[in-house]
Amino acid sequence: MKPRTRLHALAMLCCAAMFGLPLPVDAGRPIPLPCAADLLFVSDNPEAVRGTRGLLYAETETATCVRLLYHHENARSDSPMAIQVWARDDDDVPAHLALTLGAGGPAPNPMSVGHRAILRFWQAVLSGAATSLEIAPHQWKPLVQTVLQPHDVISGLAQLQIMTGRLTIVVLAYLPGTSEADIAPASFFTRVGTHPFGVFKSPFIEEHLEARLDQPRGLLLAGAGYLSSPTQGFMLKGNYGVVYHLRVECVNPSGRPMLLTVKFSPFHGPAAGILIVNGTLVDIPPLGRDAVREIGRFQIPPGRWPLDIWTVPEGASAYPVQLEFVPGG
Repeated sequence: MKPRTRLHALAMLCCAAMFGLPLPVDAGRPIPLPCAADLLFVSDNPEAVRGTRGLLYAETETATCVRLLYHHENARSDSPMAIQVWARDDDDVPAHLALTLGAGGPAPNPMSVGHRAILRFWQAVLSGAATSLEIAPHQWKPLVQTVLQPHDVISGLAQLQIMTGRLTIVVLAYLPGTSEADIAPASFFTRVGTHPFGVFKSPFIEEHLEARLDQPRGLLLAGAGYLSSPTQGFMLKGNYGVVYHLRVECVNPSGRPMLLTVKFSPFHGPAAGILIVNGTLVDIPPLGRDAVREIGRFQIPPGRWPLDIWTVPEGASAYPVQLEFVPGG
């Protein structure tokens, strides 16, 4: 790009940000993306933890990329609690992996903590911020260690890209003065209520949508096609931790540029979201049910033009949510 062209583009983006002007559609530039995960590990049951116990035990087997979503509260009112994530190399050769982590908390507000975790995950992905780790054969290494004060919540979304080795991943909770010797093996399988947990295959969903500019269109995100655990049979309602790629084909049947407004609206209860729209991160803070927040406004030229959207349903938010594609303002 020539210097004058760069200056013109920069000036246009600055003016759009300052005055709320619509941006032109630009879905062509490549962006860093999450690796194609083979498995999703979900640790959210029990969400409210009251004692020393195991929370998740999962094996990567032959997977080369896995994703871990964890979300837990220290439900004790009289004691701090440690939440830890560990990885063990089950192979006879050292394990080499790249860890991309978005962590939220510890803090008392569950939705804000879950939202912060997904925001930091996407910021890490887009900036290429990954930590290289090596684990010796048949040894353990800590990935996350956090102390929660009473009623604090921790949430995280981690991506593990595995170059060599086979891993076991565990999530553990400790009260002060306890150790792994105090963790009953049965606690890894004891669940309370309906919060999600388990191992889920192929945690990636791509959807195609046509949005005509002569009529409004809506999409219920994470409202169907729920993943289910192949071994335990549990359904991941809300598809929390699943990466969605929405390929939206905008159709402008007129002979002039038209404005398209994209909106975010919680459907079942309070929700927040992080969306990557044509390479730009859009932060939708926690909203009440039926509230509406604008994701962006775009000038769509005549013909067919793409909008490219990436997102992940986040912990403590009520998914599904509604995405609305509205002609004009």
